[in-house]
Amino acid sequence: MRKIKPKSLEDKILAAISHFFNVIVAIIVWAVQKDKSKYVRFQAIQAAAYHILISIINAIIFTVAFAYIFTIIFKSESLVIREDSLWKIASPFLLYILVLWLTRLIATICVLRGKDFRYPWLGKRVEKFLNNK
Repeated sequence: MRKIKPKSLEDKILAAISHFFNVIVAIIVWAVQKDKSKYVRFQAIQAAAYHILISIINAIIFTVAFAYIFTIIFKSESLVIREDSLWKIASPFLLYILVLWLTRLIATICVLRGKDFRYPWLGKRVEKFLNNK
C-alpha cells in the first residue's frame, strides 16, 4: 500500500469535497482532476466507490425494512403500527445513519489534514483497481 500525499491545499479541498458530498460530486472531481493529481484521483474514486457501495446497502436495507413494516401492518388487527414497534424499527436506522455521517466526516477531516485516508476494506480494492489500469 503506497502512501500518496497531496501537493496543494486545492488537492486537500477537492478530496474533502469528494468524501463529504455524493457520488456525482466525487465522479465530477475525479473526471476533472484524474490526470492532475494522484492524491485527488485516488480519494475521489475511493469516495465514489464508497457512495455507490452505501447506496446499494441502503437499497437492500430499505427493501427489507419495507417488507418488515408491510408484514407488521398486515399481521396486526389494525393498520396502526404501535409506537414501541416503530422505535424498534427506527433506532437501528438512526444509529446506521449516524455511523455513515461520522465515517464521511472522519474521511473529510483526514483528507483536509493531508492524510492518505483509506476506507477499511474498500481502500485496498480501489488502489488495486487503479494500479491495474
